[in-house]
Amino acid sequence: MTNDNLQEHLNNGLYGTPQLHPDEQRKYLGTF
Repeated sequence: MTNDNLQEHLNNGLYGTPQLHPDEQRKYLGTF
C-alpha cells in the first residue's frame, strides 16, 4: 500500500472525506 493510498484510507475512515485541506494534509502526512 502506497503512502497516498494509506492516507486516503485513513482520511475516509476518520473523516469520511476523500480530500483534506492542504494544511491539514501536510500536518497528518507529517505524523507518518
